Amino acid sequence: MFNIFVDSNGHNVATFHTEEAYDASALANHFVDAGYSVDTDLWDATVADAMMSPEVAALAEATLPLVSA
Repeated sequence: MFNIFVDSNGHNVATFHTEEAYDASALANHFVDAGYSVDTDLWDATVADAMMSPEVAALAEATLPLVSA
């Protein structure tokens, strides 16, 4: 699964998921051409804010819990 995260001014404004590399590339190119910042990953599922798999996010949280500001 390809995950495409579309950002504007540092904020995620849309997230897309697709099985096809061609579709992921087309989506990313479309939004970059429209002036957005785009991040991608290949996880089956993600923690969108952390850009990591749920398993890695759980390990990170268990190792060193997040500190609220």
